[in-house]
Amino acid sequence: MKLSIDNQLHYECVQCGRSCTGWNVWLRDELAEQLKVLPITLRVIQERGQAFERVDGIQKMYRDQEHPACGYLNQQKLCDIHATLGFETKPKTCRQFPFFLTKLPDGEVRAGASHCCTAVRGGLGPSLSESRAEIETLLRQGAQMREVAEQVEIYPGHFQPFSAIRGFETYFEEQKEKWGWDAALEQALTALATPLEGPWQPHAGLSQQMGLLSQLMTMSLLKPCLNDHDRELWQRIDQAFLGEGELEIPEYNWRAPVADLDLLISQGVGNQFEREIDQYRRAIWFRKGHLLAGNLVAGLLLMWSLPGILRLLSALEGWKNQRQPSVEDFSQALDTVEMSLVSHSQNGELLVQKMSHHLVAMAQICE
Repeated sequence: MKLSIDNQLHYECVQCGRSCTGWNVWLRDELAEQLKVLPITLRVIQERGQAFERVDGIQKMYRDQEHPACGYLNQQKLCDIHATLGFETKPKTCRQFPFFLTKLPDGEVRAGASHCCTAVRGGLGPSLSESRAEIETLLRQGAQMREVAEQVEIYPGHFQPFSAIRGFETYFEEQKEKWGWDAALEQALTALATPLEGPWQPHAGLSQQMGLLSQLMTMSLLKPCLNDHDRELWQRIDQAFLGEGELEIPEYNWRAPVADLDLLISQGVGNQFEREIDQYRRAIWFRKGHLLAGNLVAGLLLMWSLPGILRLLSALEGWKNQRQPSVEDFSQALDTVEMSLVSHSQNGELLVQKMSHHLVAMAQICE
């Protein structure tokens, strides 16, 4: 097995507690039995009524809206399971965070890291390559990995062998170095990434629709990034983007026409986070995120749409905090996008898969 590690990322635990908040942590029945008799579990039960719950026959750490963090996270933001029983006893999910592992058909394993991690987002600590021994241990212990199929779906209903994807990636990287991420992604999308090895011939009519598609993607990606998944709220957001009434987003204290939000984005955010956005896209590309969204066009759509949703969320974070959008606001936006769209939820994948069908239909209409 060849292990390739993203050495442009950095990681060292800063004990922020982020990895213990907002996640479903599944655990073995034997670990639950072991924990039940310990004082640390009595504390958890006293604080929230129960320590575990069984969902679909599997035990998981109990958490609710009032207690979004793992009950075993103590006041010092350290893990009581780790302190009491040792690192190796912790659930696999906890031991693996923030590493993100992808297995390729040729046996290579790509090791990246989640940008939900405070240290990874901030570039804190040594190169991720310094964690090789830890990653290798996790692999020996059966770490969770996403796998790229031998036959890769390029767009709905059209497959190519993984070997052909290598040619696409080489040509794409050449175009990216020449034109930048945005132009290379748009060129690949408007040609529907075929022929894979290039040169690509974009559909002229489809190219003219990309501006409208960008707006639709940003509007669509916003909704799963919100804590409130109320369908009526989502419908009002759709109507506002279509010009029917004001845009209301309660969790950001925002209520104003969409044009006002566009102005906030252009004047408050602009292009100040271009470098960070491109670094994020590079990290996703390294861990083969473009091949993990259902089909290649869907993966490219998600990567192409990232600047729009990241700028939108950065602007809303700044508004909520009553300041010009800052590095801290962008960092929170990046955390939200990684959690809700890219790596830790299927919401983004399902959405871009649906949009990839629309893109193919648009291309057929344009022919």
